[in-house]
Amino acid sequence: MRSSRTPSIVVGRDAEFYGEIDLRTRDNARLEFGNRVKLDGPVRIVAAGEQGIEIGDDTRIVCFTIINGGGHIHIGKGVIIGPRCSINANSHSFGGATPIIQAGFDHVDIWIGDDVWLGSDVAILPGAYVADGTIIGANSVVNTATEPYSIYAGSPARKIGERNI
Repeated sequence: MRSSRTPSIVVGRDAEFYGEIDLRTRDNARLEFGNRVKLDGPVRIVAAGEQGIEIGDDTRIVCFTIINGGGHIHIGKGVIIGPRCSINANSHSFGGATPIIQAGFDHVDIWIGDDVWLGSDVAILPGAYVADGTIIGANSVVNTATEPYSIYAGSPARKIGERNI
């Protein structure tokens, strides 16, 4: 008997996964990889809730990166995600007398455009919008929107330059 359920993980053609790759979907979430995506593990990607994670063509994700859904995560085409990056579309709820461990999660979408480079140890927080062509310097924290074809660094990340295109 065939299932009418849509596959929860879809991998485009000519994708290459090396090393330890942990891909998970929870609830009704979907995880989609474009064509020629390369993962160099260990990498962990979890799509959760009713939202999904989409990773565009020709994107490279390097070792020790963690991508956690909950909110929708869009990663564009030709993106380079350096080592030890963290992309989280969720955070722990808190407030009142409820212990944090029991309070659940808040989910907020993340958008990462095309032709983006995330240096090593970059954290992308819920609600971040990384515009096309943006470069994020190593050890930076992005919690807001960036301008297209600009260079950001710091915690929180601030614009420090522009790409010459």
